Amino acid sequence: MTIYKIRSWSWRVDRKGNMVDQDSNEDVVIDNLDFAQSIYKSHLNRVKYSAQFSKYHGRCQLFIPHIHEDGLLAYFPDNDEYIEEFAFDN
Repeated sequence: MTIYKIRSWSWRVDRKGNMVDQDSNEDVVIDNLDFAQSIYKSHLNRVKYSAQFSKYHGRCQLFIPHIHEDGLLAYFPDNDEYIEEFAFDN
């Protein structure tokens, strides 16, 4: 069994340097890479929309997460190996 994790987030930095307008999404898919990639593309479209604007930052990632001994999925993959990844800083 393979677990895929898809996550995305974007934010804007205001004039005072504060992070605002944060949008984040996270999904988990079991044993279906094609479906995980379709969810990734949906997340990616949202993040790329934010990339059009000044002072926005964002990330979109698809990866196989590390699984802790207690069964929790880690926030990051082992060895920072992403299946797909998009990042931008404006």
